[in-house]
Amino acid sequence: MSLLPAEDLIFIDFEASGLGPQSWPIEIGLAWIEDGEVKSWSSLIRPAPNWSMDAWCPASERVPGISRAELDAAPQVHVVAAEAARLMAGRSICSDAPEFEERWAARLFCEQPGSGSVRVAYVYSAFALLCDEAQLDRLHEKLARLPAPHRAGPDAERHARALLHALTPRPDSPTETRTPTP
Repeated sequence: MSLLPAEDLIFIDFEASGLGPQSWPIEIGLAWIEDGEVKSWSSLIRPAPNWSMDAWCPASERVPGISRAELDAAPQVHVVAAEAARLMAGRSICSDAPEFEERWAARLFCEQPGSGSVRVAYVYSAFALLCDEAQLDRLHEKLARLPAPHRAGPDAERHARALLHALTPRPDSPTETRTPTP
């Protein structure tokens, strides 16, 4: 029995200009489960004028394949922050790297007037609240088979898809009643 409805979770992932303390988000991805399906949203992020270009790391550019030039045409940071805040409202946010996601969310939302701090839970703690042992096994098996593409949207979707897979009842599940065949 789940201690938390899966629909109350939203998975977040960022790609960033680097890993240092002055780094800033270049892409955000969100994924959630709704009506038995995985839904997602992602966006590139145009850097705010006050974000230091010294925090741009060429190695970090190569991982997701997002060039600095692409960000000049991306939606403005306040537009991205407003949509992300709308989608995250009322949901528990989780990630496999909460310390980084919180830092980049803070950087994103500091450009959004009236936004508060974002707390991000560790994804495996959330999974433990949602899944029994057999479901956790199925979840980890699914995660192992899903590649991590290092793009914010697909990376967030990866966790939502694994959770949905784990929570979907299997036909051979002992908790489901089967009609005996004559």
